[in-house]
Formats: sequence, C-alpha cells, structure tokens
Amino acid sequence: MRPFELMPHPPLSNRVLGAAVAAFAGVAVALVATGAATATFPGRNGLIAFASDRDPLLQHPQIFALSIRGGRPRNLSRSAADDYDPAPSPDGRRIAFSRGGEIWLMNADGSSQRLLARGGSHPVWSPDGRTIAYNGPSAGQCPPEAFRCGHLVAVWTVRLDGSALRRFETGSRNASWSPSGRRIAYEGAVDPYGGANGIRVANADGTHARWVARAGARPSWAPDGRLIAYMVTARDGEPRIQVVRADGTARRRLAAGTLPIWASRGNRLAYLCGRRVEAPAGGTASALCVVDARGERRRVVARGVVVGAGVSSETTGAVWSPRARELAYAGSEGIFVVGADGRGRRRVARTARRLAINSLAWSANGPRLVFTETIPQNDLEIYTVAAEGSGVKRLTRNDVDDLQPSWAPDGRRLAFVRLTAARPARPDIWVMNADGSGQRRVRRNGVEPSWTSDGSRIVFTRFGTEPGSTYSVSVSTGREQLLVSGGFHGAPSPDGTKLAFVRGSIEDYHVFIAAADGSGETSLARGGGPLSWSPDSSSLLFSGCARGSACTVRVDGSGVRQIPIAEPWGGAYSYSPDGTALTFSSGTGYPTSQIEVSGVDALGRRVITAALGRNTDPDWQPLPALNRRASGGA
Repeated sequence: MRPFELMPHPPLSNRVLGAAVAAFAGVAVALVATGAATATFPGRNGLIAFASDRDPLLQHPQIFALSIRGGRPRNLSRSAADDYDPAPSPDGRRIAFSRGGEIWLMNADGSSQRLLARGGSHPVWSPDGRTIAYNGPSAGQCPPEAFRCGHLVAVWTVRLDGSALRRFETGSRNASWSPSGRRIAYEGAVDPYGGANGIRVANADGTHARWVARAGARPSWAPDGRLIAYMVTARDGEPRIQVVRADGTARRRLAAGTLPIWASRGNRLAYLCGRRVEAPAGGTASALCVVDARGERRRVVARGVVVGAGVSSETTGAVWSPRARELAYAGSEGIFVVGADGRGRRRVARTARRLAINSLAWSANGPRLVFTETIPQNDLEIYTVAAEGSGVKRLTRNDVDDLQPSWAPDGRRLAFVRLTAARPARPDIWVMNADGSGQRRVRRNGVEPSWTSDGSRIVFTRFGTEPGSTYSVSVSTGREQLLVSGGFHGAPSPDGTKLAFVRGSIEDYHVFIAAADGSGETSLARGGGPLSWSPDSSSLLFSGCARGSACTVRVDGSGVRQIPIAEPWGGAYSYSPDGTALTFSSGTGYPTSQIEVSGVDALGRRVITAALGRNTDPDWQPLPALNRRASGGA
C-alpha cells in the first residue's frame, strides 16, 4: 500500500510501447504510463483535462461510519494519512484509531481529532473507557537491511489525557481486557519473524505476567471473565480455536478456525472457518461460523467473509451487534449483516470492485458500524482543472480506467480512452461533452485519441500483431480509415494539413511527419511520443529525445531544442492554445505524479494538482469562440 520506487529505466514511452508490440495485453500498462498523443488548436486557454485516481483519498485507508438502517457511509477521518484500526469507546461517544503508526482519538462524528500516543496500532478500550491498550514499539533497533524484527513490539497502556503511559514486556502484542479491567491477556514472546509463541495474562499495570498457553495468538476474553479464547496452529497445520481459564487450567479445543470473537453474553463465539480462497480486492475469503462455549451446535452463518486486505494486520473477521443477535462482516461486494442463526442476511453497504474493507467494529450504543476502507489500486477518471489549480471537477465515474483525454477543436467535447472490465482489459475510444454528459463509445480497440482540425474525425492508434498503426474514425458514423501502418502516437496538425507520428523499435524511435492522409512521410528527429503540436503548426513537442527533457523540432526538421523538464521518464505534454505555456505530468515515481504548468521553456513551473496518486495525461482546452469574440468576430 505504500509508494515504492522503480529502478532506473529508459524513457517510459519507449519502454512500454515496445512491450505493447510484443503483446496487446501490455497496452493497459502503456496507456497509464505514456499519456495521450494530443493536438492543440489556436485560441484562448481554457481548462486542463487530465486523468487521475485522486478520488477518493488514494491508497490511504480512511475510517467510515455506516448506519445499518441505510444511507451512505460517512468518511470520519478525512486525512491524507493511513487511518485504520477504528475502535469505538464503550459508551459510543469516541473512536480510537491508528493514524500513520500513531494512536489518535476523535469524537464519534469525526470531530476533535487529536494525537494520543506516538508509535502504535490496534487500540483496545478498557471496559470503563478510561484507558487504551495498544501495540507500540519496544526497546531495541531494527537493522536497516533486516526483515526479522517482529519481536520489537510491546503492549502499552495510556489514559485518555495521555498520562500513565506504561509499557509491558518486550515481544508482547494484541491485548484483550478482562471484563473487570483489572487484567490483560496478550500474545507473548513474539519472535523476530512476527510469530506469537503463546498467551500471557498480566495485571493492568503489566505486573505479575504469567503464561496461560505456551502456543497461540489473538486472545479474546469472554465477557463473563471465565475463559480466554485464542487461535493456535496444530502440528498438522490446521488452525484451531481453543479456550483456557485465566489461571491456565482447563485448556481445551473448541473448533477448527481462526479469529475468535465472543458474543456479549459469553455463551458463544464467532470465528472464521473452512478453506480460505483469494478475494477479488486482496486478502482471503472464508466462511463465518458460530459455536457455543462448550464447542457444540456449530453452524455456518455466512460465506465469502473477506479478511487481511488492509494495512493493519489486526484485521477483524466479523463483529457482533451489541445484543449479540447479528454479525457484521465484509464481503467482496460490500458490508453484510446476518443473524446469529444464519438467517436474514442483507447487504448494508455496497462497495466498488476495487475497494477493500477491514478493521470492522460495531458501535456499542446503537445500529452503527465503523470500518476502514482502503483502495489498493484506484481506477483513473477524467477531471478538469483551471490552469491556476482551482475548480477541480470530475467528469467520469465508474470502476474502470478512463484516461488520455483530448479536447475537440471547439473545446466543447472530449475524446478519451476507457478500458473495459474484461480480462485482459481492452481500450476503447469514447467521447463526451465538456461537462461529462453524453458519454458514448466511438470505436473499439484504440488508444491515443486526437481530433482532426474540423472536429469530424479522431485519429488514434491500434496495437495488434504489428508495432502499432494510426487510424482515423468518423465521430458521427464510426467508419475508420488506415493512415499509417506501423506508426503510433498519431497527432494531426491544428491547421489540418499534416500528420505527425512515431515509428521505430525500442531504443530507436523517430518522429515522422506526413500529409494529413498519411502519405509522403519524412523523418524529423530521433525521439518518441506523446506528441503535441504548437498552435501555429510550425513545430512539434515530443519526448524520448534526452533523459530528463522534452524536445521541440520544426516541421522542416531543423531547430531541435531541449526543454529541461527534469523528470525520471518522458511523459505527456501539451501546449497551451495561445502558445505561451505548457502543461505536463511530473513525478518522482509510480504511483505519484502531478500536473504542472510552465512557460514554453519550462520556466516558472508550478504544480496545479495536489492529490496523492497518479495525475497524468493533461490536455489544454482551446476556446476559439471566446477568442473570436474578444477580437471582434461574430
């Protein structure tokens, strides 16, 4: 879930398009990485269209509240950090949670957020609501290259005002309070690999710790205080639920499964049972079972319960309602509630295909769920933004990638690429109005849309058995015409007389120019796409000419000039319609990139987006009608 750095590589447009030549399945990656081949037209500067996975907060889990009576989940935390492990207080008035590896508090409505303790996760409230136990750091340091430092963790407790901060023994984790609040059960002797080696019980201040089980993890104290349930892996590899008295006696097997959680009356447990399978949004899915405290009357109450898809390792399988009549759990298509007898199953929240729900909790004071929602990989949508960075507006809304927006000459429509939900995904050419309405597919199997000067046709690239070929398609009829065989990044000139494109092989791409119908091609310069025309059709802006730079070349092949845009790979560039500025995507590595604006010499650069994640494929809106009106035309 965290951003990562890629190793150095050649300009990305060349690298990815080379892969697309080998296999059409690579086109989906190429689309996201290379951006659109765009054409700009004379006129005043309008909005900048771009593709982004900015909405909602990207790859950062957020804490939501949901009424099981209906309605939409409400984002309580609303931060640019990782918020997870929500734990409602016993009185339901507050929520403790983890934010970026620290323990925070907020009111149940999300207000009054404040830091409680530095370094921690998995907060658990004491029964009286005055103290919180959590997993925090222990003494010692993890060597920079080591991956075996799981033992450097300890249970901590802290009062709500930040006082009485106490650390338990090294290698302790995952606290469970006794009903009286006088004792805590926890995992003990956590090894360097992060495995727990038994269950210990100590006083609430950490003193008089003793073993109650020499193997096991995830203790759960029964509400009546008599038993502690925990999970253990048998010698044959089977996960089991066992119970033991708080003094370590009467240990016995209860059922086969994991993640036990007691009902509030202490007469039964819910747990995950059966074979685990891979879940669509990450993690695993299994069945949910209920068994009584004697290990009898076992029943399966739900299937497809998803766990382990979030940033927190303390994922909850299912949670009981306050009166133990129902269970809530996360499935691949949303949050569900089911009766303790397996009846009355219903979905209370629907999620998009790529969302992962974890850290589910049921508020103690009513029919409300609190949960963490994560987007492991959000999809791209089309947005517009003013050149100064204001007025971001979302135009598309779905669960597939929309990218490579290209403005029509009159600035009233956009062409773009939409990936299908099929596997592997297929890119299609779509058009829509400037406000996002009227979305319709123009042609199947195409990328890099760019309008002709009269707005009647769209030039695009199709990948297949050859490196790529440039076509045009009528917006009204859908009829297509082959323009250049073996050429891609096609971009018609604003004056309608020429067509620019790229041809070549990996590490040897060249920018070509031809007549509008693709005839009479001439090589201009070594480099790649995407391509963008100057508004007067006199020169081309392209990438792949030099690492860390864009380049321009005149249509006669003279005057090749580098523009120092120091980015790790070539991206998508677009001239402003009045020819005085550029917009381009920039970033330090996947998955972070932003939209920038600068002068034509890359001077005065400024970032106009601020969303974490991918912001790419910018294209500047021409406003020729306003330009004519300003000059006294009709």
